[in-house]
Amino acid sequence: MVSPTDKKQWIVDEEAAAVVKRIFDLCIGGKGSMQIAKILKENKVLTAKSHKLKKRIPTTKEQQAIFYNTHEAIAEDAVFERAQDN
Repeated sequence: MVSPTDKKQWIVDEEAAAVVKRIFDLCIGGKGSMQIAKILKENKVLTAKSHKLKKRIPTTKEQQAIFYNTHEAIAEDAVFERAQDN
């Protein structure tokens, strides 16, 4: 999310970061995406499906941009890489 004091600075949303870390831990622990979604739903955590209910502006790949290293990593590199293998 954007810093409230500096619109050019990105900061980590700590509440969302805790959920992201949990998802990585569940993935590394052997849970699949459906199991993870079920766990999050049981715990009343907003899931991607819930986010789709919000108004979205469709974009093409050409309209999208990826910015690397704009803020601290939520998951450590080793954790991210292990999750990619699952």
